[in-house]
Amino acid sequence: MLKNAIDWASRKFERPVFAEKPVAVMGAGGSSGASRSQAALRQLLMSQGCYVLPRPQINVSFLNTKFSPGGDLGDPEVRHAIEGLVEALASWARRLKPD
Repeated sequence: MLKNAIDWASRKFERPVFAEKPVAVMGAGGSSGASRSQAALRQLLMSQGCYVLPRPQINVSFLNTKFSPGGDLGDPEVRHAIEGLVEALASWARRLKPD
């Protein structure tokens, strides 16, 4: 579904709407499905002209076990990984920003 949404959003314009945008990819799922999905999504985003952050790559297995009953992300390792991804994306975007 996400692939189709990205395709549809990009079709009606002379220049793809995602072109030259810095993006990061993160996956969450069972044991390995997110890894395969991330690879396909990275390929799609690059074909749209996105600047895909190469690292870090995050795949959170069994995400449903990482949250408290109140909905808070209670796993400090996952929280740290996400914070690192956001910081890396911000740095990536600053480096790619035109003068």
